[in-house]
Amino acid sequence: MPVHLHGKLKIVLYGANSVRHRGSKAYTTLSLSIRRVLKTDLVKISLNGRVEWNVSMLIDVNDQVDTLDAFVKTVSRLGTKTSTVGMLFLNAHELARNGSLCGSYRMQADADDKPGSAGNLKISLQYTPRRNLSLGMGVSDVYFPMRTGCKLSLFQDAHVHDKELPEILDRAEKPRLHRRTFEEMFGAMTLARKLIYIAGWSVHTELQMVRSGQKDAIKLGDFLVEKHRQGCCVVVLIWDDPTNNTALVEEGIMATSDEQTYRYSLIPETLTGTSHAGLLTELVR
Repeated sequence: MPVHLHGKLKIVLYGANSVRHRGSKAYTTLSLSIRRVLKTDLVKISLNGRVEWNVSMLIDVNDQVDTLDAFVKTVSRLGTKTSTVGMLFLNAHELARNGSLCGSYRMQADADDKPGSAGNLKISLQYTPRRNLSLGMGVSDVYFPMRTGCKLSLFQDAHVHDKELPEILDRAEKPRLHRRTFEEMFGAMTLARKLIYIAGWSVHTELQMVRSGQKDAIKLGDFLVEKHRQGCCVVVLIWDDPTNNTALVEEGIMATSDEQTYRYSLIPETLTGTSHAGLLTELVR
């Protein structure tokens, strides 16, 4: 019978050892019954069968769970085939009763195999029931806590030319200003001194935000690099399109340019001394 987990769950996934398919790359998924809550990056398995992910996350849970299921999977060199090389099923009742599960657990090669046949997975789970949480107005354990005096702007169009749209009157019978999203965002980011945080479904470094017909208008990627050089913290959070994660597919079905943007942030220092690596870019699913 499943147990109801309702509260916070902290997951720390360290790595695995004695993994087969040495020399290939592996990742791990963790699910609460059928709901997947974690997927690691691809990391190469060492020649001695060891792979390290060292990832942690804190999630909200409200699930009926029998087991917490971890699967270690390898990907072929061309990225066209995935194989499960280890699986681990942790008892959700034990987690709810003790509040934690931590250790190096023996994996099995398949659901009918005995534990220990596919190496060990080192993982830590810390569960805090909702009744033990200190709840307030803001969301806990976030990068940017709740603040006052903030301003939110809503936009309808990326760019509007003069007299392109019909005149619309507001409630005071005054003409409504047709706002230009990219130009206003560019102006706000130009004035930024401490932080620029971009969260988007599709963020492309080649985008020209100022669209006034200038052929040499600065591109978004170059602009963010320049802001970083000036001492401004730049953080970009983009969606990871799962259809372009192979060596043969450059652009995914959704054409979000996510891989290009991520690689752009990893470019080492150039001859001009500008480092793209200062841009903190993260892919999320």
